Amino acid sequence: ILLSELITNGFTPYVSTKCPIDDQIIEKLVEIGLKKIQVSIDSINPDELTRMLDVKPDYTYKLMETLKKLGDKGFEIFTNTQVTSTNYSNIEQLMDFLLSIKNIKRINLGVAAFSLYLGESTFREYRLNLEDLELLKKRLEDFKKQYSDKISINLSGYYDKKAVIDTTVAEKKK
Repeated sequence: ILLSELITNGFTPYVSTKCPIDDQIIEKLVEIGLKKIQVSIDSINPDELTRMLDVKPDYTYKLMETLKKLGDKGFEIFTNTQVTSTNYSNIEQLMDFLLSIKNIKRINLGVAAFSLYLGESTFREYRLNLEDLELLKKRLEDFKKQYSDKISINLSGYYDKKAVIDTTVAEKKK
C-alpha cells in the first residue's frame, strides 16, 4: 500500500532486498508501477551463501530465479555484493550470472572491511589479502571494458587498502 501511494504521488521509492521474491509479489510490484529494484546477492554458490548468511541451500536458487523473473518483467535491476574470502574465488561466476540477467543496470561489489561489531578474529577470517584485492580490481576492469556501454560495474566499500587487509589499522582506531 505504501509503495503504491508513493508511486501514485510521483515518488520513486528505492526498494532493496536480500530475500527471494515470489511470483505473486513480483506481479504486485509490476501492478503498482515499481520499475527499479536493488537486490543483494553475495554468491551463486549454495555452500558459500549457507556459510555466509546461514540460509538454506535452496535460498540461492530462489534468489537467482528472482533476479531472472525481475529482469524478464522489465525491472531495472541494481545489485550489491560483499566480497569476502569466502566468496572471492567464485566472483567471476557470479559476474557471469549477473551479466546474463536482462535489465541489469549496476553491479556494485564492496570489499568487506573491519567491523567493530564482528571483531578482529572474525575480520581475519573474512578479509581479502592484498593480492586477491588487486586481482579483483584487475578482473573487474576487464568486465567494465567489455560491458561499460550497458552496465555500471563498481568496486566500492573501502577507501584505504590497508584497512581492508591489515588488522593493525583496525587496532590503531580503537
